[in-house]
Amino acid sequence: MAAGFPVKANYATGDVLTATNMNDLAGTLNYIDPTGKTNGYVLTRNSSATGGLEWAAAGGGSTGGMTSIATGSFSGSTVNLTSISGSYKDLKLEIRNLQLSTNIEPTISVNGLTGIYNAAAVWQGGTTGNSSGTYYQNGKTKLELCYDQPKASASISIDIYFHDYTNTTSYKLLQANIAFQNTYNARESIWLAGNATTYNAITDISLSIASGSFNAGTYILYGVN
Repeated sequence: MAAGFPVKANYATGDVLTATNMNDLAGTLNYIDPTGKTNGYVLTRNSSATGGLEWAAAGGGSTGGMTSIATGSFSGSTVNLTSISGSYKDLKLEIRNLQLSTNIEPTISVNGLTGIYNAAAVWQGGTTGNSSGTYYQNGKTKLELCYDQPKASASISIDIYFHDYTNTTSYKLLQANIAFQNTYNARESIWLAGNATTYNAITDISLSIASGSFNAGTYILYGVN
């Protein structure tokens, strides 16, 4: 009988399950003990693990789950996320409370590649006289994430989704939502869709500004299944 299966046919109120009647004389069921395990982990089926179960990060299933794979803070003029795991279907990058020392657009690139980025965007709330519109980027060295210049030291929120990032037969599609205060002191919102014209899987993501520095901000990169 497999370890962990009770050998008693019936149990009465007050019965205590022992190693004997759990057929676990060797103590092999200790792997389900949550002591010392990471908060947020769940017990999940893994046929290759001892007893067929293991503790793993929540959301590691075949569909719909998100796993945090990189976190950090912004400083300097460039932040690089390197050696990104190829174990997921998509990537989701959340950037919170990003603040810059100068009025300049932050940019993004992948795999150290330049001159391959195209995008279309819809923006709203830009200036007093011109409150909405569309703009395009073609063959950019890096993809610009803002239409108007963000106001220095004002917070920027950015949410970027990379679709099918390990596919080696199609260009890399990304979508972004951006909200910030621009140099006109207006709140601006942008929805951007674009691609990096490369067939290579995304393994590195770089966020940078051409001058000045990142004063504050944090990021979380999720792997999505």
